[in-house]
Parts: sequence; structure tokens; C-alpha cells
Amino acid sequence: MNKKTNSKYLKSGILLFSIALFSGIGFIDESYNVSAEESSISSDSITGDEPSTSQTEQTSQSTADSETNVSTSDSTIESSKRNITEENNKELGNASKTEDGEYIFNPNDRSDLAIALRAAAEPRSLISATENNRPSKDFVDISSHNGALTVADFNEMKKYGVRGVAVKLTEYTTYLNPEAKTQIENAKRAGLVVSAYHYSWFTTKAEAEQEAVYFAQKANQLGLPKNTLMVNDAEQTEMTAGNVTENSIVFQKKLNSLGYSRVAHYSMFDWFNRKILDEDKLGSGNSWVASYPYNPLATNLLHTGNAAWQWSSELTFPGVSGRFDINVSYNNLFLQATGDNGINLANYHTAAPLQVYATDNIWYYNDINEFSVNTQVERLPKDTILDVVSIEYSNSGYPRLVTDKGYVSANKMYSKPTISNLSSYVTKPGKYAALGNIWYYNDKDSFTQETQVGQISKNTVFEVTGIVFSKTGYPRLVTDKGYVSANKAYVNQLVENYLDYHMTAGKVVTTTSTWHYNNKDSFTQQAQVEPIAKNTVLTVKDIAYSESGYPRLVTDKGYVSANKGFTTPIVNNHSDYFLKTGKFLTSQNIWYYNNKDLFAAETQAEPLAKGTMIEVKDIVYSTTGYPRLVTDKGYVSANKGYLSEAISNLNNYITEPMKVVTRENIWYYSSKDEFSTKTQAEKLPKYTLLDVKGIVYSETGYPRLVTDKGYVSANKSYVNPAIGNIDSYITKPGKMKAKANIWHYNNKDNFAAETQVQQITKGTTFTVKEIVYSETGYPRLVTDKGYVSANKAYVEVVK
Repeated sequence: MNKKTNSKYLKSGILLFSIALFSGIGFIDESYNVSAEESSISSDSITGDEPSTSQTEQTSQSTADSETNVSTSDSTIESSKRNITEENNKELGNASKTEDGEYIFNPNDRSDLAIALRAAAEPRSLISATENNRPSKDFVDISSHNGALTVADFNEMKKYGVRGVAVKLTEYTTYLNPEAKTQIENAKRAGLVVSAYHYSWFTTKAEAEQEAVYFAQKANQLGLPKNTLMVNDAEQTEMTAGNVTENSIVFQKKLNSLGYSRVAHYSMFDWFNRKILDEDKLGSGNSWVASYPYNPLATNLLHTGNAAWQWSSELTFPGVSGRFDINVSYNNLFLQATGDNGINLANYHTAAPLQVYATDNIWYYNDINEFSVNTQVERLPKDTILDVVSIEYSNSGYPRLVTDKGYVSANKMYSKPTISNLSSYVTKPGKYAALGNIWYYNDKDSFTQETQVGQISKNTVFEVTGIVFSKTGYPRLVTDKGYVSANKAYVNQLVENYLDYHMTAGKVVTTTSTWHYNNKDSFTQQAQVEPIAKNTVLTVKDIAYSESGYPRLVTDKGYVSANKGFTTPIVNNHSDYFLKTGKFLTSQNIWYYNNKDLFAAETQAEPLAKGTMIEVKDIVYSTTGYPRLVTDKGYVSANKGYLSEAISNLNNYITEPMKVVTRENIWYYSSKDEFSTKTQAEKLPKYTLLDVKGIVYSETGYPRLVTDKGYVSANKSYVNPAIGNIDSYITKPGKMKAKANIWHYNNKDNFAAETQVQQITKGTTFTVKEIVYSETGYPRLVTDKGYVSANKAYVEVVK
């Protein structure tokens, strides 16, 4: 289109728009038909947002029935030779296409390509809704050829700017779009502005009236309100047998007489350009022009003086099957946001997704079209937070909030949007911990010093019974002592089993192996920074909380689980106690106890004498934080005042009474605690057999052998355990007699044929100078001629 033509259209549009403003024709007064849904709330228990049988709706319905003044029977409409069926019905823009779907381009629909070049051009390709350089995608027009589009399909279109849909209802006087009802309902549920069009065939004024009546009948039967925009689709070639413009005016006036005040006219640019359809008479602001450039661009808008421009019929939407006619709206004729029945949508939430909170007690309903006692499914208490998935519309045009539990009124008097940073606030009742010293307030709307009624100390647990919202939309925690800030910077909701966790700073000890973590919200392998051994004492500087409500112990090295299964509080003087397993020596007469939490006379199980070595299998802690040593016989105090730790190389010492043989020249000592020249009592020659009466321990934990003559070192470097049957052997020198033919051997450690040196016949007597022991602990008799067995089965002492 050239500039001159565009200028003419623009002037015509302004003129028609001005006339319409003064006359009120074709435009809706928002004060008209105020809905019952906008009335005030009468009580806390609301059974419906607008009475299903309100006077307003009854009046509107009765008026609609009377204004039509047309029989609901199709038989009153003159039958025609034309038989339009589903197989041969036309879609909008049909006259611009050939039978095989390619376009017939008239010379005036392009300004960017010469005719000769255009004739040789390739067929137009599809255009994706994702292409941002295209003209606006304000509304689509659809027919049965587009199928039963779903709410999800329409919602997908909305993502790309679509705000309205023109649905084909009828053609001639014999065809009704079988998909119209579903298409209209689903488009309304998606929140799109719905208009309707009729594919016209009329060639006379009488036929124009007949088709208008048929169009109105079907619109009424489908529940379309009288302020629906009704479109005359004038493009069929047969129409030119009459005066298309004059007949279209008759068509419009008939619709007006039937109550439909808003009528527009559609055709190809060629018809408007040649005044087959004269927009000067129809009004350019009521004219919808189809014209398909090869490369429609947002920077080159055409037909801006008209109501709308259909710029392509090859648009595709991601996730929606098929291709669509797409249109730019210039004067909002197709997108008037007053809603059906004059509903003022400014009083309603109309955009989703959305999060709101209820400002009164209302209901979920299971029927989008009927909000009554019969359709109530669950009461929605005041201050309930709702996640709104989408906005859908009832057949009568009321917006509904779609939630996972049902439909809720979208009227703003019943709900308000939550604050934008609601995720920074907690919004559920339960147990909470204060993250700092905070306050109770007696006024939910004013958190000031004047309204403070009591302080909550850090890490104090308190119960929240509900959530309310301030006048400015801030959530408040309701407690039995007042209102508390719901800001996550001040409070943290706790897990239900929070009593299983430590929530105070101080000293704790690990009761199992665990870890330091560098992330309080994620105790995973990736967040581990350092292992912590069992029975490690930790200084807890603070308590932190994960996002999911788990208490964490804060240490210098990171976060540690506060679960009582991993740590336990310990007494402040824990350094006075042993916190390890192993062997310990009692330094006083103490007791085994059968109760770790109570060390008293009634829980004493068995006495433990001073100097007793005990084997500690584990460490446990009393409920008051005292460490206890776990033994096979019960619990023992871990206090260092009652026992001492055994030396680390205790395995190198004899720790049980038995007979031993000295391996070196050693000494008896008079003091178990001091082995020195001052305490030496008597020298002990090598190979002396000692009868050990008992084991005692020095103050430093060394075991001592108790004999009749004093204390002897228990170190296995100095003494060896005697063989178990040592009493069957002679262990002192003197006169001996052979009880059998035996031998002298030249090796004390190996009594074998090759070490035999001289036989001793039975009955022979001989002198034993000393006793020595083999490496395996067997006593040997030492004579002038070698070693002789000391076994009493072979020798006996001569008395």
C-alpha cells in the first residue's frame, strides 16, 4: 500500500472512531451491566462470588431471548440451493487461495516485489511465532479446519502475544462449525477475547438478512453475549452478483436489530481497494483487511488505518499443530478488554501464573461456570496462599483462578497478589527457631517499638499456629504471644523431629565418626571438608539451620550434624575424663555400674579393686554429659582421678599371675613405683623360676610381678612365661639319678640324635650344676658333660 492510501485509511479510521465515541455505537460502556461478582462481601462464609441466579444475569438472559425475536428452528430460514457441509465449507481468506492451497496474489498485495518477479517466486514458506521481527501477533482466526484446539494450545499462543481469537460460527444458512463450541469455551478459559465470523454468500438484501438471522441464532445458542464482535466475511466471488457493500450494510443492521451492536467486515485488500467492499461506507475502523506480503515485517506495517490487518495465514506455534491466520489489531476492536456482559476486568486478576493470598474466607469450586453451594469442594480460609496456574473464563465471561484444587474467584476483593519476594518469607505453621533476638508484636500491620510485647532469644523454639498478612501484603507468623516476622532472615522453620537435634552452643563430643561440611544446606560427599573421629570434642560456636529446617552445629571448621545420634553435650571439665577405648588401670577402689546415667549405690554391680586392669570397649555419655567407660561387666567412671591409662606397649609385659623364668640377671625391688638402686632388694640370677602371686601397676602404668621377695619387672625382655607343665620338671640344681637310659646333649635348644654326646644309664647318679632354659621354655639340667632333660619322668632328685 502506498503512503497516500494509508493516509486515507488512517483519516477514515479516526473519523469513524470519533463518530462512534459520540454515538456509542460499536463500543461498550464499562458501567453497563455491573456484575453481581463485584458486589461487597456479605459475610466470612462466601458461597459464591456471583450468585448463579443473580438479577443481573436473569435480566440479561431474558433480554437476549426477546431481542433475538427469531425462532430457534432452522426451518424458519429460507432454504437454499447451496448445501454447505463440513467437506466444502470455507475458511477465512479462502478467496486468496487456489484449490491446492497456494496463494493467488493480486497486484495490490505487494509493494516489495515486482509482478514479474513475484510470478516466478517460490511459494511462501511457513512463519514461526518465535520470529520477533514480524508484525504483532494480536489475534488468530480459526475454523473447523483448525480442529478442537485445547486450552493448552491457546495458552501456548498467548506466550507469543496472542490476546484474541475470531471463531468461524456459520456459513450461508446451512452450516455451523461443529468445533465452534469447544473452540469458544477453550479460548475463553485461556483468557482470550472471543469474536465470531460468518462466511457470507448473500447477493441480495433479503439473503443478507437471512444469513444475519442464521448467524445470530447460532451465536445465541452457543452462549455468545450481545457485545460479541460479529464479523461479515465477504470474499466469495458469487457475492459480486449484487452490491456487496449495500448488502453488507443490511447484514450489519439486521445483526444490530437482533441485539448485536458490534459488527465488522472482512475481505481481501483487492475488494477494499476496488471498493467492492467500500470502507468509506462501512467505516475503515470496522474493516479488517487481508494482505499477505512475501516478507511481512514489524518495520513495514500495512493498512494501519483499518481495524486489523491479516498479514499471513502460514503462522505456526511451537507445540501447536497446524498453521494459523494471524492478525495485527490497530484500534482494539478485536481485543476490547471489558469482557462479556460488560464485566469490568480491571476488578479481576487476569494474568497468570500468579501467587495470591485470600483476603477473606472463600471456596474452591469444581465447576467453572457455576459458583454455588452445589459446586463447593473445599473452604479456603482467609490468608491462604494460592499458586494460580492459569486464568480461565466462565461461559458468562467471569475470570477464574485455576488452582490444583479447583476454581477460585478472580475478583480482587477476595484475593491480593503476594509480595514479589515472598520466597524470602516462611508461610506455613509449625515449629520455628529464632535466628537472632527478635520480638513478638501485638499489631500485624505495624512492627514498631511501640507494638513490641516480648522478646524471643536466639535459637528459642516457638510454635506458629497460622499465617496472616499485613495490609501491605507481608506475611506474619501467628503465635499465642503475638505476631512474629516471617522473614527467613529472622526465623527458620524446623523439621518435625527437631527434638532429636542439639540446638544450643557449647561443648559436644562425637559419638560416631562424622564430617565437617562446607554447606549447611547440603550434607553430601561433595560438601565434606574434614573427617571427625569418634569421641572428638567439638566447640560449637553457634547453631545454623538448613533451608529444609535441620539444625547444624557451627564450628571453626564448618558445619556438623546436630543430630543427637552423632554428637552429645559434654561436661565443661571434659579434659578431666578419658575419652578413648583400651586398657586402663584403676587407681582407687571403684565400681562397675549397670546404669550409665546414674552412678549410685543402687546401680553398683561389682567392686573394682585398686590396681585392676580393665578393658574398655566403648565410650558412652550420660544424659548430663559425663563420659562412661563401657566394659564387659558394666559402666566405669572415665574420671582420671579413678584410673590411669595403661602404657601403650602393654603387650610387651606379663599382665597375669603365672610362673615365669628370668631371662637376665635382674632384681627384686621393694617399691612398685620406683625401680632404682635405692629400691633393689635382692639379685635374681638368670633362669630363676619365679612364682608370681599377682600383678600390680606403678603410678605411671607399668605392670609389676608380685613375688614373696618383692616386685619384679614384668617386661618380657627380662622374664618369660614358664611352660604350662613346669611342675613336671626339676627346676633346682643338685644330685640327680637317671630313672631311665638317657643322654647328655651339646645343645640346650635341640635335643636330637645329632646332638647326643654321651649316654647316662639307668640308676646312674650325677651332679647338676645349674638350671637353664631352652628357647621354648623347657628347663635343662647342666652337668660337666652337657645338657640333660629335667623331665621328672627321666630323672629324680637324690635326697
